[in-house]
This record gives sequence, structure tokens and C-alpha cells, in this order.
Amino acid sequence: MRQEELFEKNVAMLKRRGLAVPSAGPEKKLCVRPLETRNGSRILIVDNEGRRIQLHSRTDPQKEAARWARGNTDGEEQIVFLFGLGAGYHVDALLKMNKALRIVAFEPSAGIFEAALKNRDLTGLIESGRVHIVLGDEAVFEDQALSDPGFTKIKFLTLPPYRTLFSSSYELRRSQYISWLNRRQINTATIKRFDRLWTSNTFRNAAYFFSLPGIEALKDKFTGLPAIVLCAGPTLANDIKVLQKIHDDAVVFAVDTALRPVVRRGIVPDFVVSVDPQWVNSFVLISDPWIDRDESELPMLICDPAVYPSTLKKYNGVKIVSSSVFAPGSIIERFSGRKGTIAAGGSVAVAAYDLARLCGADPIVMLGLDLSYSSSRTHLTGSFHEIYVLSKADRFETAGTQMTRYIQGGGPFRVEDKYGKPVLTDRRMMLYRAWFENQARAPAHGGKKPLVVNGSSGGLHIEGMKDMPIVDFMKEIKKSGKMKKDGIESLKKQLQIAPVDTEKIRSFLRFLGTLGSGIETVDTLASRGLSLVDSTGRDRTVGQGLARIAPALDEIDRKILSDRDAVNLLSMVMQTPIVDILRKTGSRENPDQAAENSKTLYGAISEGAKLLLKLFDTASRKVSALGGRQAADADKRRT
Repeated sequence: MRQEELFEKNVAMLKRRGLAVPSAGPEKKLCVRPLETRNGSRILIVDNEGRRIQLHSRTDPQKEAARWARGNTDGEEQIVFLFGLGAGYHVDALLKMNKALRIVAFEPSAGIFEAALKNRDLTGLIESGRVHIVLGDEAVFEDQALSDPGFTKIKFLTLPPYRTLFSSSYELRRSQYISWLNRRQINTATIKRFDRLWTSNTFRNAAYFFSLPGIEALKDKFTGLPAIVLCAGPTLANDIKVLQKIHDDAVVFAVDTALRPVVRRGIVPDFVVSVDPQWVNSFVLISDPWIDRDESELPMLICDPAVYPSTLKKYNGVKIVSSSVFAPGSIIERFSGRKGTIAAGGSVAVAAYDLARLCGADPIVMLGLDLSYSSSRTHLTGSFHEIYVLSKADRFETAGTQMTRYIQGGGPFRVEDKYGKPVLTDRRMMLYRAWFENQARAPAHGGKKPLVVNGSSGGLHIEGMKDMPIVDFMKEIKKSGKMKKDGIESLKKQLQIAPVDTEKIRSFLRFLGTLGSGIETVDTLASRGLSLVDSTGRDRTVGQGLARIAPALDEIDRKILSDRDAVNLLSMVMQTPIVDILRKTGSRENPDQAAENSKTLYGAISEGAKLLLKLFDTASRKVSALGGRQAADADKRRT
């Protein structure tokens, strides 16, 4: 087939599958030409600045590709990220070896891709639906489909000549892959650890959705005023003295872990941000006697609705909640109204930074955002993290031992800080840095982007932030103390008169009753499914038993999945068994494993349904009590 005909055929298939079509010819300084091999196949030769590089074997590219695939994979992989598409022989070999494999093929050269489309029939590869071709620097690692926790066998491979031809592009993709893999592992571990805690806390905090204002009330409230965001990195201790001189002229946001040490040094932030759902984190805000002060003397508390309930219950200051990214909160907000969204990126510093942007502050100065272990410390001296570690220390488990274990758990390595000095960081910190760098490139909440200054006396450089020690930035902060004070006082008065809508409460309670009935039905269905799977033991083989009950199980599954709200909530309290089942299944599930997985799944559904019913009861009682108090207050006002 002629080159023009091959090209048109391949491009037609690309368009049909919705994949990328090359829009440019061969790059400058990169000449791509075909060569017919000894076995009659066509390969590609690349001439690049006087160097002639063949992408595949001149003798038998299919045989070479098959040998490469066997040497680099075991046939059990679920995703392979392949740097270098070339003429596609290696992709063909991978697909043939593993019928369940998905491939993300990075092709940095439009010229090579165009030459491949002209010289090989790639329609089978494209039509397989298992290959995603990524041209140039196109983003791919944010694809939600790739974050499925069931994908546990993943590899990054390279077509060997590509490391020579495109070394910088290779390093970029390799770095992106490692960052994505680390982020994915951390997210999966976080969900497994906190799935039920998030759900439980949110329902126990349900009344606050109706009684507290949302962060939408803060939007653009401090437009043009400078802001300082205090994170809990070790270097914040070095900048406290400068901070003491200027904090009255800027809106100050502090992460909860930094609150105690900065207050002890005479600095009362205007806002404190808390997002962690754990009980121990509530101590950050409620264990210090200083918190017993009058409301007017305390920072305004901004928190995720999934924080531990004692955080909201016992904090005396003005409280403001954000919207939830999880199903329980989203469902409640259908009735309470949206509270407003700030970014979530694994660290409370992420939320504090985005809150400053939401308020319209400009410039925004970050302090204590070290993203590294300065002086081999994990946090600012006097922070809650340090106090908590010291409280657990004994002669067998010293504070130093515990801190070392924490640092080692993140996979530490040395890099240069923003001043060129060696410093220890880890993969968790690098993920946070990547998030901040992405946010620095993102559009502003409204209007122009603020100037963001990394004013810490140490720590890593963050692309998109201006490195400037806070001592040098002092003169840039205008004398705006009166404007800030008036804005804070006005905001507090506004937030203290947030009305409670009793009709919204009644609507929510009616819905909760209906949802509870649906969850009870799901529990009954799951118990029925569990009994059916148990009955396969009476058959000659497990496979025969599963075939016998398959229609009944399909009907049970259909009915369970028909209630979207119930499914969304159940998925929140079933992450651990779901991830475990997906990891056990792999690509070759046998009947015994299938039966065991089904038992685990139906058992988890039933147990999760019972947990949700208890949480519904708690939420109903607390929201009803809020509505009763509101009605009583209204009666008093009328009389």
C-alpha cells in the first residue's frame, strides 16, 4: 500500500477513536525516513544533527519487539507507560503478550508519528482501544481513569533509542510518572485510612452545614490587602521577629499546627485553617488554655466539614465551613446550600494558601513553607506535632527516634534549597511542591493573579513564587493596619448573624428518612447475595455454583446500583475492601477467588449499610435539635 493510502487509513482510524492526529511535519534538525528490513517490514531511521539512529531492528523488528516485551514485562501488568511509539512494533508485542494491558504511549516527535502513519498499518493497534497515544507535552497524568486503585501492576518503559534522541523529554515524562505514582500511592493510603472517618465526621457535623456560614462569605473581602500565610515548617522560627513587626498590616492566615507557637510569640492570626479529620488534630485548637478567650480575641476558624466534631463544638471563635469534596457533604449541601470551595492538596498549607487567594489578597507572602526538613526537624519548634511526639516519647521510643522514623517513611533524599544549600526532603514534600507550582500557573479566583512571595528564610524554591526573604519584603507591605482592622471587624459582625432556614432543615430530614429506607433495602439485598454465594458450596465445583447463581446476583447488583446516593455513600465506607479486592483479582481471577471476593464485597456492603444507618440517626437527632432551637428562638422573638 502506498504511503498516502496508509496515512489516510491510519488517520481515519485515529479520528474514529478520538485520538491525536499529527498537525506538523518533521521537526527541524530531525529527518525521519523509512527503511525496508530483511523480512520485508518497514522501520524508521532518524537523522539528527549528523547522527543516524534506527528505531527498530533492521533484520526482524517483530522478533526484536517480542524479545524486548518478554524481557521487560511478565504479562501481568495492567498499565504500561511507554516512552516512544516509533513504528509501533513494541506496542504490538505488548498487546499480544497481555490481553488485558492498557498502554499510554508517549511520542515526543510529530515527525516520527507522521512517518509511522505513512509506513505501517497501525489500525489494529489503534482500534484495540487499549492504546492511548500522547503527542508532544500533552498532559495525561491527571486523567482520573488512571487513578483507579485497582491498577496495581504498573510500569514505565522506554524504547531504547528515545533516551538518546529525546533525553530532556524522557526525563520530564519519567519525573511526571514518579510524581503521579507517589501521589497515587499517598491518595490510596489516605482514603483507606480516613474513608470512614471522613464519612462519620461529616454526618456528626451535619447541623453545622445549616448553622454556620460558608467561605463564599470571604470572597474578595480583602482585595488589595497584603496577606501572610503561616505554615508550620521549621524555618518559621527564624522569621518570627520580622513577623511581629508587620503582622498588624497584613491579613494573617495560619495553619492549625502553627497556631500554638505563633500565639505564644505574641502573634494572633486573623484566620486559622483546619482540615484534618483525626481526633488528635482537634487538640491543636481546643487543648490550649489560650483558646478559652473571648470570641473577639480569637482567630476565625476555617475548616473542612469533615474535621473531628470536637473541633467545631469546642472552639469559641467565629467558625466558617467549606464545601466538601466527598459524597456525604455534597448530599447535605443539596439542602443547606453550597458553602464554597477551597483547594485540597494533602496539606493544610494548600487550603490556607487558596483561602488567601479567595479573599482577594495581594501580595501573598508564604512563611514556613519549607517542603523540606531544615536542621533535620519536621516542624516548627513548639508546634502541636512536636508536642505530640514529645508526649509519646519514653526511653525506648525517644522523640528523635519517632521523628527519624517519620522522615524515613517518606523516602528522604537530598536536594538544594532555594539558596543552593543541601537540604533533606522526601516524595511527600515534592508532591506538595508540584501542587503549589500548578496552582501558581492556574487562573486567579477573579481578577488579576496576586504576587506570591516565598518569604521563608529557607526551604525549597517553588516555581511561580518570588523568592524574597521577609525582611527584604517589609518595605513592600504598605501601612494598611486600619483597613485590615475595619475589614476583620466588619466580617465578624456579618458572620455572627448567619440565619438558620428551618424549611431547609425539614427538607433534609425528610430526605434522610427516604435515604435510610434505601440503605435498609441495600442491606437486605447484600445479605441475600451473601447467602447465594455461600450456597455454591453445595455444587460439585465453585465454578458451576457461580454459574447457577449468576442471574440472581446480576439482579441483586442491578438493584443495589440503582440507588445512586446509596452507592456513593457506601463507596465512602468501603474503600478498604474495594482496594483489597481489586488488588487480589488481577487479570486472571479463578472461580475460588471470585467467590471469595463476592463474599467480601457483599459482607462489606451489609456492614457499611448498618454503619450509615447509625450515622443517619446521629445526623437526624443533631439537625432536629438545631431546628427545634431555631423555632423556639423565633417564638421568643414573636412574644
